[in-house]
Amino acid sequence: MDDALVMRQDRVTYRGAMAAIEAGIARAVELGLEATISVVDVAGGIVAVARMDGPGASTVNAATGKATYSGTRGRSTEDFIESRLKHDDVLFRAVTQNPTTFLVPGGYPLMAGGRCVGGVGVSGGKYQDDVKIAEAAVAGFEAALAAAGEA
Repeated sequence: MDDALVMRQDRVTYRGAMAAIEAGIARAVELGLEATISVVDVAGGIVAVARMDGPGASTVNAATGKATYSGTRGRSTEDFIESRLKHDDVLFRAVTQNPTTFLVPGGYPLMAGGRCVGGVGVSGGKYQDDVKIAEAAVAGFEAALAAAGEA
């Protein structure tokens, strides 16, 4: 048993969040879309948010809700929907009552060294497009980790 009184947790930095956001924005532009991209740490605290010119203000909460779920649970929103929510109506009702999460595809964990360090969420268009942008954001974060020798 560990007698430590304090636990330390790795979390995404602002620089890491911006690497994810910049990659997500680049993918959105490539697709001819506009989106809001939010990055949170493992506790669900916002690290950075970018709202391109087109999406409405409500997309900030939606993107952050997707990021919060993924960053605090270490799994994508889509994975949770497919593996759990579609099969458990009681769980679906309970989980969807939480105002800090938004369980729609487009949220992904950010991983470093096999550990979740935060999450990214995208909102602004069809959820299928949000997924593409979020996946690019994750890839951008992973590329930045590799370039910094932290992968």
